[in-house]
Amino acid sequence: MIKKDVEILEQIAQLIENLPSEHLLHQANTQYQIDEWHTMRKGNGIIAECWRAEFIVGQGDPIAQALDNKEIDKLKYDGIWLLVRHYKSLWEIVQLAEPDVKIVHSGLRATLFFAACFSVQLPEQFLKLFRKILESEYPFKSAYDLFAEILKETENDRFSVCLRPYEEISMAKGKNGFKQVRRFVDKGMADGFYPRLNQIETQKLKNNFAWENFNVSWMPMTLVAAQFAAQIKPSLRDKLTEFNELTVKMCRLGAIACRKPESKTWRKQRSFAWINGKKIYASKIGGVYRAS
Repeated sequence: MIKKDVEILEQIAQLIENLPSEHLLHQANTQYQIDEWHTMRKGNGIIAECWRAEFIVGQGDPIAQALDNKEIDKLKYDGIWLLVRHYKSLWEIVQLAEPDVKIVHSGLRATLFFAACFSVQLPEQFLKLFRKILESEYPFKSAYDLFAEILKETENDRFSVCLRPYEEISMAKGKNGFKQVRRFVDKGMADGFYPRLNQIETQKLKNNFAWENFNVSWMPMTLVAAQFAAQIKPSLRDKLTEFNELTVKMCRLGAIACRKPESKTWRKQRSFAWINGKKIYASKIGGVYRAS
């Protein structure tokens, strides 16, 4: 491995262990939110150490002793290593597809420009999904810059849920969502391409995930661009297939976690809601959230 590659991999490790971003801690107004931020930071620190062991040092297992000491269970252990490899697979896709992401982004911005020039009314759903990401010109100068933004979006958005006035996290919907994504990705694994969802599948996806909060970020933009580019780049198609396989494994693990409350790692992960900065777990009857 050349020195430049090692330096970039170390940059990624440092980025991971410094997420969620510091500015989000200053937006936390309750002890529940503050604790959530520190919990996520600690977890990402572990991810970063595993990243270094796997891809920089090439030896060791930073969480083996925690598993042996029963500080974490096998489900958590497997999940950490899957996420590390998932990140690495995504990084390899970004390196190959970043020029194509720029082309797709520029093309979509051109669509908005010409629609405005000729007073063409674009579908509201298109505007809802893409408005945020198309507000400005393509901002990245390298594959690393794009990948760093994807990681920031992923982890910062995951934390920002607790900053909303009300957000419900349903384990039942999570289990169904994991299963649906797994089936969806599994259909496209043969050649690295994703199938189109029909109307019923689309509605199920909306029901299982917080669709009202969804807009296209740099992760889906990158994967869409990679899909197009993979038609003429066999190496990218191979990377997409590998990424899909890891995604399926993560979804399968997530679905198992949702249905195994007796697991040490997941036993406290029953359905809950963030209500005005406080984490409220569902009651045993009807999944009701009662703020105290």
